[in-house]
Amino acid sequence: MYTLVIADDEMFEQKALQKMLRESCPEIRVLPGVSNGLELVACMERDQPDIVVLDINMPVLSGLDALEILRLKKCEAKILLVTAYSKFEYAQRAMSFGAENYLLKPVNEAMFIQSVKKICAGLDKERHHKESQDSGLLLDYRERLEQELISDILLGDVSMDSIQRYQELVHLPFWGAYAVTVKAEGISEEMARDSYRNILHEIKRVSTCFGKVYRGFLAVCLFPAEGEGGQGKIEEIMSCVRDKLGTVEWDKIAVGVGNWKYTFEELIDSMRESQIALRGSSGGAFCFYEERRIVSSYKKELEECQVLLAQKHLTEFCAAVERLFVRAYENEMPLQFLHTVAWRMISEAQEDGCFYHKEVWNCWPEIQGLSTAAELCNYLKEWGRTREEKTDQAQAENPHIREAVNFMLGHYMEDLSLEMTAERTRISSFYLSRLFKQEFRRTFLEVLTDIRFSKGMELLYCTKKTVQQISQETGYGNVSYFYRLFKKKMGMTAGEMKEYLQNL
Repeated sequence: MYTLVIADDEMFEQKALQKMLRESCPEIRVLPGVSNGLELVACMERDQPDIVVLDINMPVLSGLDALEILRLKKCEAKILLVTAYSKFEYAQRAMSFGAENYLLKPVNEAMFIQSVKKICAGLDKERHHKESQDSGLLLDYRERLEQELISDILLGDVSMDSIQRYQELVHLPFWGAYAVTVKAEGISEEMARDSYRNILHEIKRVSTCFGKVYRGFLAVCLFPAEGEGGQGKIEEIMSCVRDKLGTVEWDKIAVGVGNWKYTFEELIDSMRESQIALRGSSGGAFCFYEERRIVSSYKKELEECQVLLAQKHLTEFCAAVERLFVRAYENEMPLQFLHTVAWRMISEAQEDGCFYHKEVWNCWPEIQGLSTAAELCNYLKEWGRTREEKTDQAQAENPHIREAVNFMLGHYMEDLSLEMTAERTRISSFYLSRLFKQEFRRTFLEVLTDIRFSKGMELLYCTKKTVQQISQETGYGNVSYFYRLFKKKMGMTAGEMKEYLQNL
């Protein structure tokens, strides 16, 4: 629907034109009329009508002068002049300002309606052309953004800005996603690219996705609709692709599928999992990544290490640690898994069974700083050799620190501050802050965060509580903040950590 305003100082003429429009062009919304050029300029700024029926001779500001002002203001409304003046110079000036037509009073109804409908047809054509251009630009922008996202996922560094722009662009309610890796075997590179193009095209027909060819394989991020996140849906989608490709072409295709993930950032892990799963697939088949089974298979070896450590058989302990990490390296287990193994071994070796031992607080940042299986293996072997010495020195010697830590252990779930803790220990906050730096080489807030996360790890390991419950019980009322902080500090989501801990 288009809007139209009539600018004419003759009220009778306004009413007559409005009646013609109501009867012959009901699809046009006619705004209240104006009687001079100044009122028209104000109306254009306020209501922005699409069409103006304009009289030339009006008081205060003439129609032609108003038209000149509107063009200087970059007004794009279509102008239809209606006037009693038949002089050519008026028509010439009006046309120079972009008027669509020039009608003489008394207005012939048929010519007036014909002129208005012609203007509407022109507006339709302009709108359609603009929408086509916008649609093409939007499609190009979406494709570029999808390629940027899949590249970031493959390189392991996803930008939150790109994620937000993509979700806003496609209006994607994100329930979760899979990463899929497709590899063509036994065919030429050119034929493989054709197959990848066909596969991606067919997947896009039945599900929201984006993908790209990367280093000889096809990487795809797949976003099933709500309630369609099970393996059965993936099998259904891939079966549709197989039916379209045909048995001969499909028999040369191997597919690996990563685990279902609940955030865009986690698709990095799902992509890695899909690549590992691909190695267990063969032509004409697809394989899902079975992390739970792989993680559980290390439980016995971890228990063996813990028994040898408890019995103080350090040589055998070091050999058992080396066997565990060699096998984990050969199976290409993720670094987060190896970090968790190391943390579990240290946390459970404390003689008092306490998750808040000074050594446990300090070891997680140290463990996270190790980037290979070999480094982690050497770290644990060295830790085992010096464990007795560390255990003797683990408790804080300073009585103020001991009292402060005990207070923090009892109140970590509250909105705790350095000032509150200093008041409890009867020293200044400045002095207490210095003591934390001297004793732990960490700030008060860092130690408090370590205590909260150690408790969170215990709850993930020993209970079936939800992440929201755990965030509240560890002093984080905002579960979204806890989720982001956990991922940043631990290198994995709380859900992934729970799965690792409960399967070891």
